[in-house]
Amino acid sequence: MSHQSAPPDVIYIIRHGEKPDEPTPRQAAPTHRGVDFHGNQNEHSLLPRGWQRSGALAALFDPSRGPLRAGLRVPRTLISPSYGDSGKTSRHRTHQTIRGISDRLGIEITTDFAKGHEPRLVAALTKSGPGAVLICWDHAHIPAL
Repeated sequence: MSHQSAPPDVIYIIRHGEKPDEPTPRQAAPTHRGVDFHGNQNEHSLLPRGWQRSGALAALFDPSRGPLRAGLRVPRTLISPSYGDSGKTSRHRTHQTIRGISDRLGIEITTDFAKGHEPRLVAALTKSGPGAVLICWDHAHIPAL
């Protein structure tokens, strides 16, 4: 993340897309399973509906598709939590939800902070410079942001 000593103009905070159901005591496995980018089952990945929303989110912020909706700004920075190494991080819903925007706009997803390190993320954001920032975070940790 850049250190330019000014806060961003706007910060969007979203939760990840749809995830698999938690199994009930009567179920051995969830009824809906997440899939990774290649279609392989993964409990940490989005449901197909979540991948659809990821694509819709990419289209929403894509200036090449025409004018953005009033009040929206194209993000210059994309952030999701770190889950350890980059391979593990890319298989999590938060990263997958904004992967479409990253691919479409050519902006790398910053993963410098893990869940639980929200105060450090906020401190870094206050100095990250002008422009729009989009953060996709685990819903249980969004209030800390």
